[in-house]
Amino acid sequence: MPGELQHQLPIGLAAAAAVDTLIDGSIISAGFATTRQQLGPLLTVALGIELFFLTLSVGTEFQKDKSKRWHGVAITSGIALLLLVGAFSAFFVLRGASEGTVAVFLSFGAAALI
Repeated sequence: MPGELQHQLPIGLAAAAAVDTLIDGSIISAGFATTRQQLGPLLTVALGIELFFLTLSVGTEFQKDKSKRWHGVAITSGIALLLLVGAFSAFFVLRGASEGTVAVFLSFGAAALI
């Protein structure tokens, strides 16, 4: 109806969160691929905190729009699974890579975080 606000799902926010989560998973995997033993756990903790608040934001937006509860649960669960997809895909890509290649990959990830 013209005078009423239409309730739409926040698909744009969910898509941006999905891409960010996929990249974060690959960054975590690249951190474990380096020879520096502290980098992987440090990235896991830092990006875990970031993803916690990102998922809360997406879930809150789904709740604000008065959408069905399962929509928010399904979308945020799917976004969380993308962390594993990113981590495993980066693991297979970076498995035999040189230290320089991993450093370039991590620098891309640092730029993506900014």
